[in-house]
Amino acid sequence: MSIVAAQQGHTFVIQIAGELTYRLYGDFMRAVQTMHKDASSLVVDLVQTSHIDSAGMGMLLMMREMAGGDTARISLINASMKVRNALLMAQFQDLFRIT
Repeated sequence: MSIVAAQQGHTFVIQIAGELTYRLYGDFMRAVQTMHKDASSLVVDLVQTSHIDSAGMGMLLMMREMAGGDTARISLINASMKVRNALLMAQFQDLFRIT
């Protein structure tokens, strides 16, 4: 399990490998806190994320609030069918762009 975060131009990208659960809370929050103030969008790459639970979804919601709430431009990309279905069941498509 790991989290890698990097600023790419005006986009801040977080890559999550493994399970997005409470175990990653500290690493995830540290990664979000490194986001530059001039970032105009945020991308969470879930290509290597094998599972997400309610704590992981809560962390995504906290990240959204830290990034500006309703005005934040956040995309969740490359989710497996399992992770995508969990996000859709929680109606995250109303809060995030899921591609």
